[in-house]
Amino acid sequence: MVNAYWYLLIGVASNWIGCYILCSIYCLWLRFISHDVTFEGWIYWRGFIPIARWRLISKKSWFAKLWDKFYGHGLFGHIIHRDEPGSRDDEFVEETIVHEIRHSIQQLILGCIFFIMYAINYLITGYHKVWFEKDARDATARWVNNGRPRIFSFGKRQ
Repeated sequence: MVNAYWYLLIGVASNWIGCYILCSIYCLWLRFISHDVTFEGWIYWRGFIPIARWRLISKKSWFAKLWDKFYGHGLFGHIIHRDEPGSRDDEFVEETIVHEIRHSIQQLILGCIFFIMYAINYLITGYHKVWFEKDARDATARWVNNGRPRIFSFGKRQ
């Protein structure tokens, strides 16, 4: 029976580590190969779980051009958000970060299975009815309705 728990623990850990490595490779490719993002710093969820924050600064690569439809993207341990023009940028970015951190929590719970479940739900219902998106939108709405409390440091543009 003890061996079964170890196998489960190893399976879950390898799921998380594999997701983190794949998402890190993608973000590093966007940073150093296509030069589409810049590293903005770390956000520590619950004070100790690090999430890398990236800002999309250009859309040179073919994959980054797909960002016209999305404001942000939560990847396992990473958040990428668009750079919005105007004075509302910091407020907009904070809302996007709260939304994407919710996706990070979902991914932390489900690991790579999150991406499979998201894709299936997306194909069946469409983007706006995906359960994961509804949950993230609700989390952002609760945060805004609570007066935008400072739950972590977002960082500001310099």
